Amino acid sequence: LSENGLGYKKMFSDIGIMQKFTTREENGVLWYYTGTYSGDWNAIIKSRDFITWEFVAQPDFPNHSLWENAVYVLENRCFYFVRQHETQTPYGFLTVYDLEKKTWEAPVLIADCQSRSDFLYYRNELYLFHAPIDREHIGIVHVDTDNIADSRVLLQAKMDTSCFYPFIQFMEDGGTAMSYTVARKHIRLAEFTLRKYL
Repeated sequence: LSENGLGYKKMFSDIGIMQKFTTREENGVLWYYTGTYSGDWNAIIKSRDFITWEFVAQPDFPNHSLWENAVYVLENRCFYFVRQHETQTPYGFLTVYDLEKKTWEAPVLIADCQSRSDFLYYRNELYLFHAPIDREHIGIVHVDTDNIADSRVLLQAKMDTSCFYPFIQFMEDGGTAMSYTVARKHIRLAEFTLRKYL
């Protein structure tokens, strides 16, 4: 980053590449997009082979980002969400990076966010799943892809146990599965009917 003149925030030994990938064809080559993080620093990255990764962009506006980010590419736009330091603000921020213009949209604050989040594209609509600060809920936000400022919270469901680090994926039979962490001790797998909650 320094060699390329890119500023960066404080990093920690905890570093990761997020597990959800979306694709975009560029000059006849298929690229896989996702997010990466190390402490306060978060960015969009891409790869052709899951071995060599290229930096794409990092938010260029003031923010208190922390840990894992969520990235989802739809055509030429990359939707981006990350929580922030809860001592600074109880809001995560949602924004969009234009992959052709190389510009960021003004961020939209999503209340009561803590822990990793995940995007899911369902019936031509984009949704954001997140775990609120108490880590005993699961929240769903409908992302308005035409104007992210019009995105809205659909629900925050109280869980019977702690729930954080949600990851949502479609199954082969058309159902929906979610994995999430319980009290930093277990990873729970759940199956649910998505349309009942949207």
